[in-house]
Amino acid sequence: TDIFDGAALVPGNEVAGPAVVETVATSVVVHPGQKLRLDAYGNFEILAQSS
Repeated sequence: TDIFDGAALVPGNEVAGPAVVETVATSVVVHPGQKLRLDAYGNFEILAQSS
């Protein structure tokens, strides 16, 4: 499982699961079949990957 530094992500970046995104405040688990996207406001969105 890949581990990403959440502070290094910029808006529009996407991370495909399985992965973990770590910040100083939390860790976000991205399961297989999901992707995480950082929006323009710095929020993490978890979405189902389209096939």
